[in-house]
Amino acid sequence: MEGIVNFEVWLLVLMASFVLAKLFNAVKSQAAIWWASRTDKQREHWGWAIIAASAMLMWLTGLNGLPGFSAVWAPGGRILTCIAAGFGPGLVYDIWMDRPEPLPET
Repeated sequence: MEGIVNFEVWLLVLMASFVLAKLFNAVKSQAAIWWASRTDKQREHWGWAIIAASAMLMWLTGLNGLPGFSAVWAPGGRILTCIAAGFGPGLVYDIWMDRPEPLPET
């Protein structure tokens, strides 16, 4: 009997999120001038595109981090895994890589 959560898959998702976040950081550093010239709305659209691409890459792997959901609805666990994997690189980037400069003291 499978458990509700497959932690090996979530470890793979975390590692893939870290790699994709590093890749995004490298691309962002190379395209800094182009990225700065985009409006906030355009940046938001690019962000959603990155989330969708990450989720689609996870779907292609066929991994299911929540096999316990298969009893209720077969693709449910895969879909939730893909959603988490889609937001994963952004979360990893925000937590570990995006280091804003401190505000000046007044």
